[in-house]
Amino acid sequence: MEKNKDIENKLRQTWKRERQRTSLRGFAHVLIWICGLLLANLAADWLFELSLVWRYVLAGVSAVIVLVVARFRWWRHLKSFDRMTVAQQIEASHDELRNLLTYYIEISDDEASVMGSQSLKSLVQEQAVDAVEPVDFKAIINFASISRIIKISAGCFVLFLGIIVFLNRHGYVSVYVQRMQGKEVKYPTRTKILEVTAREIPEIVKRSPTDFPLTVKVGQSVQLRALAGGKVPLQATLFMRPEKLHWQKLDIQQVEIMDKDRDKSKGTFIYQVDRVTQSFEFYFKIGDTQSQIFAITSIPAPVVKTAQVSITPPDYTSMVPYKVDKMNVEVPEGSILEWKVSTDTELEKAWFIVSKGEPVEMTIAADNKTCTFKKTFTQTVSYRFRWKRKDTGYNYDGSTHRVYVKPDSPPEVRIIKPVADVKGTIRKRLTIRFQAKDDYGIKKAWMIYAVNDGKEVRVDFGKLQKPPTQKDLPYPRYGAWTRKWRVKDSLPDLKPGDFVNFRIEVEEYNAEGKVARRHKSTVRKLEILNTAQYQKYIYARLAQVREQLAATSLEARRHQQSIRALTINLKKPRKKPEPKK
Repeated sequence: MEKNKDIENKLRQTWKRERQRTSLRGFAHVLIWICGLLLANLAADWLFELSLVWRYVLAGVSAVIVLVVARFRWWRHLKSFDRMTVAQQIEASHDELRNLLTYYIEISDDEASVMGSQSLKSLVQEQAVDAVEPVDFKAIINFASISRIIKISAGCFVLFLGIIVFLNRHGYVSVYVQRMQGKEVKYPTRTKILEVTAREIPEIVKRSPTDFPLTVKVGQSVQLRALAGGKVPLQATLFMRPEKLHWQKLDIQQVEIMDKDRDKSKGTFIYQVDRVTQSFEFYFKIGDTQSQIFAITSIPAPVVKTAQVSITPPDYTSMVPYKVDKMNVEVPEGSILEWKVSTDTELEKAWFIVSKGEPVEMTIAADNKTCTFKKTFTQTVSYRFRWKRKDTGYNYDGSTHRVYVKPDSPPEVRIIKPVADVKGTIRKRLTIRFQAKDDYGIKKAWMIYAVNDGKEVRVDFGKLQKPPTQKDLPYPRYGAWTRKWRVKDSLPDLKPGDFVNFRIEVEEYNAEGKVARRHKSTVRKLEILNTAQYQKYIYARLAQVREQLAATSLEARRHQQSIRALTINLKKPRKKPEPKK
């Protein structure tokens, strides 16, 4: 009976030893994960400066991972005591038992239904006890099989302790514990960023270089500067992020400051951003630390929302005032232009600048956004606006525009009949037809004549009749007019051999106070002949006309023959080409 109890104790001890080995292996796995996750959490919090919520989330995820590892690497393999299972495990390592231990368990189990005589059962039990007695059950559970994971776990734990001791010496562990308690403290660094500054180049508005966010006029340059102490590397990294874009990385070298009194334990890093066009954020990463994120806000120029130019032409143009919604305009000479410009930003001042002239201040309305300006223009000029923002005091020059002044061209006149010099007797009745035009009207017209290059005489044609299409204008702007001139009435003393030069002169209609311009046509010549000379002249002209008509008729017949021949050729059937042999 005592031997039976001894077997029972050995089975239970074997089960306990197996459970210890499973627990030790599972604990080794869990310990590795705990050390790794703790260091990972600390590193993540140090690198990214996580918020309290994310620190707790990361700790919760780590706890879940540890529980999962414990479940599958430890608790899952822990089994309750079962004599039959332990017996089969022992027999698997000792073939000499020949299943006697298994038979023993079956016979000894009161609940088992085993067939056979009692004497046979006792015999099997005795044989089993004798066979099991020399067997060392503890040797069956070999802890050497988990020695590798134990060594790895111990190594990880020692490394973990060494890292913790090192980090704690520099204050990282205590800071992490405080941060997990909800205190927003910073991790210590070997490099210290002492100051970050930014200043506008050239500096327009005086301000502190550490006053962030820094406002910068669009187009200006900005110098970014970081002063570091402690263990300062020779190179730092500047991270910049324009609006709605990704972070950009720039490596910058430490700047040597030529100052004998400077602290050599400190280092300066400078980077200049040329011509800022949009707002951006930046921060410095120097050694094992980085600055906070700073903002540079670019201040754009005021944007013209609406622009209207009221144009009042001079009275002599007979044009009614009108308005345009564009900056480049073409106007008659002497027009008065008035600008009404509205911007999207409140203005402190506004100027109107003509070409390279001095700025002239504009009138600003009560809303501080609408500006007006009036000026008379007599020549083509370029102009631009200059705005001064009310919020920042920055000045901005707008785009260049032009006022195209259409000059008042001088009048034009030409004699269209007679087309050339003429000859006649003293009874000549001359028909003069002239054509004239001016931008804004022909006010007067004269005929000027002189006998034998003598003194010129002017004949006023009076007010010219306006064509129907120009009836609403004060004076006609273009047209052709005819005047009859009986030469003998004006020059009764003419005699054969004399000649008369004549031409037409017109005067423009323009603004009051301005000298009206005049224009003269080319000179026509009238030669005075006696009756016989005039008849001979007429006969010669008729002969010349006949010759011209005959030549024209001959040329016309030649063209008709050519057309007839071409038509006949086109009607002939075309021969088909012979096939090649």
